[in-house]
Amino acid sequence: MTPSPTAVLCLVCGGEASGIRFEVNACRACAAFFRRSVEIGHKYKCRRGIKRCDVSKEAFLQCRYCRYQKCKDVGMSTGDNVRVKIDRELNAEGPSTSQSTLPTKRLAEFEGHRVKFDESFLMERIMDILSSKFSGPSSADVLQPLLKAYNNMVPGGKSNKIEIAASLDYEISMRGCFENMLRVAKWIMRCREFAELPLGDKHQIYLSMWRPIHILERGARTFEYLGIDCPSSVLLLDDRYAVDSQNYSYTSTSATPEFIKRGIEAWKPVTEQMNRVLLTPIRELALTNFEVVYLCTYRLWELDRVKDLSEETCRIAENVLKRISEELHRYYTTELKMKSYSGRLAEIIRLLNDVDVLVKFTNKIELALDVSEVLGFEFHDSVFCRDNDDDE
Repeated sequence: MTPSPTAVLCLVCGGEASGIRFEVNACRACAAFFRRSVEIGHKYKCRRGIKRCDVSKEAFLQCRYCRYQKCKDVGMSTGDNVRVKIDRELNAEGPSTSQSTLPTKRLAEFEGHRVKFDESFLMERIMDILSSKFSGPSSADVLQPLLKAYNNMVPGGKSNKIEIAASLDYEISMRGCFENMLRVAKWIMRCREFAELPLGDKHQIYLSMWRPIHILERGARTFEYLGIDCPSSVLLLDDRYAVDSQNYSYTSTSATPEFIKRGIEAWKPVTEQMNRVLLTPIRELALTNFEVVYLCTYRLWELDRVKDLSEETCRIAENVLKRISEELHRYYTTELKMKSYSGRLAEIIRLLNDVDVLVKFTNKIELALDVSEVLGFEFHDSVFCRDNDDDE
């Protein structure tokens, strides 16, 4: 997004400044980055080793070392009392990015037939998560720590009241998706083997797998929270709201009710496919959380379609896939006392494959609707929705 001609610019990245932050004109993103850098001790290394990387708003994967140096060069300062100064800035900006990670501005604004999307705000938060160090417990197993993290994935656990809304602000749906993208990133970082990979490999893997994991988690969480008798047309959107695809509508401050109604009707092939290949099978299989975690972890480490990964990362992936297969065998035979589980394993793997097909089907429908100017999403044009097969 280009700043307006009269806008005051951030001295670090050149984007639109939100005010005086740490004694200079800066945007919220650069101010938050500077604050975090001070708190963790700012021990970065230059990504390229040249110490003069492009850190502008448009730069791909900004070098943290050079960005921090730029912050200091333009005069960002915490003053003498670092802790008090940081707290003052934090309170002025609102919720910390480590808690409420999404901006307060609306994220689901329509412009013409398309929903606008700013890729940079989400990418920065995800890269911050992927750049963090592993802090989980030491375990010989792969799946057990991830099962615990999955069970704690929703802050505060299940809400006391989840509403199946007949009408919902589209903003809630978009925020629910973006928030869960961050939760998926935090969840996979609870896997020590993944957390210790090179950042570039973690970035590529995340972009490849977040959608299947997000879809599986939302589908499974729907029945975990609403019960196995919940209709297979209902999907949990966020911690408080679900929608029934057979009876729902959205509202928006930037689109007419008639446009929204046409968009929902045009999107029906996707919701019907989701009901058929995701929600109905999950309901019929009555997946356990351990099985959901196995499927998500399998998808995380199935790297055949991810390009340009290091040989060591691929070797680690092969080892992890072997280990989680052994852990699933132990779960079925020891905890569930199953003498034969080959049939069930085939069914849950089929579900995982169908989720991948659902992702591709969604891309196809969205492209067709966008070309015909019925409904479009800038989000689907972003790196987050890149189809690996498009490069082949």
